[in-house]
Amino acid sequence: MSATPASTLCSMFDHAVARAPDKVALRHRGAALTYRELGRAVAALARRLATMVAAGEVVAIVQPNSIEFHVAYFAALKALAALPYSIPATRLSSSRRCCVKRPRASSSMRRPRATS
Repeated sequence: MSATPASTLCSMFDHAVARAPDKVALRHRGAALTYRELGRAVAALARRLATMVAAGEVVAIVQPNSIEFHVAYFAALKALAALPYSIPATRLSSSRRCCVKRPRASSSMRRPRATS
């Protein structure tokens, strides 16, 4: 049986969450998130973003490379926000609304188990 190809990045993400929910999706500096945990975090932030921005409105994610960045990125996609590929820091001003702030550490982020 062949799988139907996913048409969007969001549908590919949803497929990965459904197919392997307990598999580790992201690791960064000792923290890890399973696809299930990542899916829940993305859905929660996407719901919040959808109340703050209109579909197609540009949002900026000002985050270093981290698990939180990936949560914010996929959440913005799910909220149908427009994500510029890159914006020079000089173009960001305090007058622009920043929709995605650095989230507090989540209890769903966990350290990988040590293996013997």
